[in-house]
Amino acid sequence: MFASLAYFFRKSSGLALAYRAYMRLAALSLTPTLVIGALLNIGRIVVPFWWLTSLPLTAGYLIFAISANRKTA
Repeated sequence: MFASLAYFFRKSSGLALAYRAYMRLAALSLTPTLVIGALLNIGRIVVPFWWLTSLPLTAGYLIFAISANRKTA
């Protein structure tokens, strides 16, 4: 889902990467959210509506990853 959004976001970013690259960036942007979620589960800490919090967090990391690749490309 995030890779598809990034793929369609490419026109405004001016970055022409392959869809596989966007898949990698999406997987990388999901990692912090998954780690935080796992740590919350291990610590038995309940965050109300965690999935609603994780979506913008992941999207923010994805936008950061795309902008970081735009500067290097």
